[in-house]
Amino acid sequence: AGYREAIRLRPEYAGAHHNLGVVLERLDKPDEAIAHYRIAVELEPSYGQAYRHLGDALVKAGSHGKALEAYETYLLLEPEDAAMHNQVGDMMMRSGRLNDAIDYYEAALRIEPDLAETHNNLGVTLARVGRLEEAVAHFKKAMQLDPELVGAQRNLAMAMEMLRDSQQKSLGNE
Repeated sequence: AGYREAIRLRPEYAGAHHNLGVVLERLDKPDEAIAHYRIAVELEPSYGQAYRHLGDALVKAGSHGKALEAYETYLLLEPEDAAMHNQVGDMMMRSGRLNDAIDYYEAALRIEPDLAETHNNLGVTLARVGRLEEAVAHFKKAMQLDPELVGAQRNLAMAMEMLRDSQQKSLGNE
C-alpha cells in the first residue's frame, strides 16, 4: 500500500513505480509489474534497473522479444554488467541469433574474463557456427576456471571429436 500511496501523491515519481513493480513481480503478478516498470522508464528514461526488471518480468510473461529490447536498453545504460551480457547472449543463442550471441559473450568476457560459464557458452556457440578450434580453447578455459563444470568437460570432448572428424575429412579430400 505504501508505494501505491506514494504514486497517488506523486504520480511522476519513477522510483515508486519501479518499487511497486518489484513487489508485484514477487507476488507473481508480472503483467501489473510490467505496467509499472514501463511507467518508470517513461518517466525516467535513464533508469537502468527499471529496464532490467522490466526485462525480467517480460520473460516471466513469455514476451522474450520485448524482454530482449529491455535488456539491450539496460546494457546501453549499464554497459559493464557482464552477467547481463551473458544472459542476453543466452537469449540470442536460444533464438538462433548465433553471431549476436557471440558478440554478447565476448563483451561479457572483456568485462570479466574469468567467467567459466560464459567461456562454456561462447564455446558452444562458436562450435555451432563451425569455429571449432576457438570453441575448444573456450571449453579448456572454462574447465581451468571451474574444474567441476561438467558441461564444459562434455562440450570439450564433443568439440574435439568434431574437430578430428573435420580434419580427417580435410585430409581425405586432398
